[in-house]
Amino acid sequence: GDYLYVIPQEIANLKINLFSTIPIPKNSWDDLLRIILTQNGIGIKKLNSYLRQLYILKHDQCNVDAIVTKVEDLDLLDPAATVCYIFSPKIEQINSVQNFLERFSDLKQTSVHTIKSNVIVIGSNQTLRRLVNLYDAVFKNSDGKIIKVVNLNKVEPQDAEKILTAFFTQSQKTRPSFYQGATDELSVVVQGNNLVLIGEQVLVDRAEKIILDLEKQLDDPGEMAIYWYTCKHSDPNEIAEVLEKVYGSITNAKMETKEKEKKLTNITQRSPTSSLANPNPNQPMRVSSVKEKDLALANSNFVVDSKSGAILMVVKKEDLKKIKALLEKLDTPKKMVQIDVLLVERKIRDRKQTGINLLKIGSPDTKKDQTELNFNSANKKGVLDFIISRAKGSLPSFDIALSFLMAKEDMRIVDCPSILAINQTEALISIVDEISINNGAVRVDSKDGSKEEKSYSRAEYGTTIAITPTIHLPEDLEKEEKGFVTLVTNISFQTTNSTENDRPNITKRNIENEVRVADGETIVLGGLRRKIDENDSEKIPFLGEIPGIGKLFGTTKQKHTSS
Repeated sequence: GDYLYVIPQEIANLKINLFSTIPIPKNSWDDLLRIILTQNGIGIKKLNSYLRQLYILKHDQCNVDAIVTKVEDLDLLDPAATVCYIFSPKIEQINSVQNFLERFSDLKQTSVHTIKSNVIVIGSNQTLRRLVNLYDAVFKNSDGKIIKVVNLNKVEPQDAEKILTAFFTQSQKTRPSFYQGATDELSVVVQGNNLVLIGEQVLVDRAEKIILDLEKQLDDPGEMAIYWYTCKHSDPNEIAEVLEKVYGSITNAKMETKEKEKKLTNITQRSPTSSLANPNPNQPMRVSSVKEKDLALANSNFVVDSKSGAILMVVKKEDLKKIKALLEKLDTPKKMVQIDVLLVERKIRDRKQTGINLLKIGSPDTKKDQTELNFNSANKKGVLDFIISRAKGSLPSFDIALSFLMAKEDMRIVDCPSILAINQTEALISIVDEISINNGAVRVDSKDGSKEEKSYSRAEYGTTIAITPTIHLPEDLEKEEKGFVTLVTNISFQTTNSTENDRPNITKRNIENEVRVADGETIVLGGLRRKIDENDSEKIPFLGEIPGIGKLFGTTKQKHTSS
């Protein structure tokens, strides 16, 4: 039908130019007119059955056909109807939803408003269907904004905030200013040494990952690192001792440098007069505190696991590379040397005993023959018996013993032990005899009462050789074709002299020296020579001093021992 249109003055001044060669049926004029007016932001208000009024959509938003909150209600309305749709997002997403709907709607045809916790959109039914579909796709499965606290260890909070701002706004530089950036959806709050991230789950996780990756790339020299090293060729305890000393020296030097810098700073800040006028006698010594800290670090930074042969070390990251380089030098295959020892010991003993035994004045005749020559024998005498026989007479009987004893012992003991030794590690060769030593009488309780018995203990005596080699390879020496070995030796000799009561006399001798021998050569490490002369004489007074025949009235014993 035909209608009468009321056109306000502000609309009458608008110029709309249309040109079309397509014929339009008369029954479609109303729809075409509505489309043209709506595209230019002009709405049609029905006053009665014959009168309609034109108005600007942005100026009069009360003329709506329906107010709905569900998308199903839009199906009951005409596609060209003006509808007020109410969105109910999460409270923290209100601004995001409003900006989102404004971005994807025509501002001439659609109005977006925020009232309390709702977002109201006024527009055509067709436009609202499209906006609802976009809203469901973006915000329906969203959990809303979350809050997460990120602890910063290496980066300053202000620097981290600048980095996040620059990262999320980088992609927005080429876009117009009215487009919303990612930083509008992510809020960063500095709280002490922490960052508080507020935003969508995806943005918060992305920002946290950026901060963590940044801290991984930044090395804090003072941060402690744990390093596990398994020894391959060396004793872990020895390497740990060396590392403790070296690391203690490194930390000690750094601490002393810091102390010097602090002292210089304090001196520059103070005036000379005030420092002299107000000395601080109670100030603690810096050196002692440094030594205590150094000792504490040395005792706790290297732990040896004896079962696995590994070293667990806790050191600063800046020193870890130095420790690794030092481990490569220390844990190397050790140099070894084979040592052949020739041990020679010679003993010579000479014992001589000449003369007769002393006359036993006042003692009876014992009739005891000390030799195979029998005096006054009743049997037939031989030639020797006849020569030394005596005539029977009235002289009293007496005992006479003539003893001539000469003994010589020449003993040579040759030992040739061989040992394989590690460089700068003591090797021990022991050639000993285990003998019993009489400790004397001990009172023992028994059933019959207490009685005394001899007690014995076992002891080892002999020769002990301790050798510490130091190997010098040809490549370590300049202009040397053969290698050398430096030997630090300690040789101990313990000689026993047997006695009847199992209490031998022990002679101890010792040699210490340091020699250098070429590879394959033989040298004499050292030797000990000892000579003992003992003379013992027993004779009758006056008669034993007569020249010539005086030897017949006494006994002379001589003993010579050399080794």
